[in-house]
Parts: sequence; structure tokens; C-alpha cells
Amino acid sequence: MAKVSELKVQAQALEQQGRLDAALAIYRHILMHLEGTPAILGEIPLYITSADLALRTGDRAGALELYEHAAHHYADTGFADMVI
Repeated sequence: MAKVSELKVQAQALEQQGRLDAALAIYRHILMHLEGTPAILGEIPLYITSADLALRTGDRAGALELYEHAAHHYADTGFADMVI
């Protein structure tokens, strides 16, 4: 199984190639597997990156969901100012 850092590099390369849906799928895969683990705390910005990509692909509902996840994680970790 690939490491998170390797998957992020793959997703970034796909993003640079304009393959936004493929990049977003990798980011969502990472988040799905980290959700509920302590490791998610180090990857909260990935929710924002994913939400931004979702917006760029026209998935407003998906983007909103990802932004909300980021907001909840930031608020839960004491970084409520990041939510704003």
C-alpha cells in the first residue's frame, strides 16, 4: 500500500496534468482512510485542497461537505479561527 506522501505526490501530478477528477479521487481516498485516526489531524488542509478541486470540477455539494469536514476538525482541535 502506498504511503500518504506518495499518494499526495501522485495526486499533485494528476492535478498539474489537468486530471482533476483523478486527483480528487486520490485525495478523497486518503481522507477516507485517515478519518477517525489521529493522523487526520496532520492532513486537515487536504480537506481544503479537495474542496477547492471539487469546486473546480463543478461538484458544489461535494466541496461544501469537504469544507464542513475541515471546519469541524479545525474547531475540534482548537483552531476555530481557521474556520473563519
